[in-house]
Amino acid sequence: MILLLPFAARAAILEEVVVVAAILLLERGQAPRWAIYATVLARPGRLPRLHGLGGRALGVPVSLGLRLLYLRYRDLPALITAHAINNVVPTLLHLHTAGSA
Repeated sequence: MILLLPFAARAAILEEVVVVAAILLLERGQAPRWAIYATVLARPGRLPRLHGLGGRALGVPVSLGLRLLYLRYRDLPALITAHAINNVVPTLLHLHTAGSA
């Protein structure tokens, strides 16, 4: 279904998925290097930083939509495992780079 969308829409969805996944992994203390890079580099300076994930002041920059998503679904880390993220995100990145060629 995502492949039927225009490239710009697919890129925006991919960005949201990567940042949400990174936030969830950061909260669980299972953040691989790509998760930290994704949260630091995604949309820099857009809106205020999200502080206090899991009681830690990480200062992860996120959009307002992602901030609201995090606040609404903060129990999701129990449902999303690092295994799933490590398999889903590389696949999405592959689709994203293949679509830009």
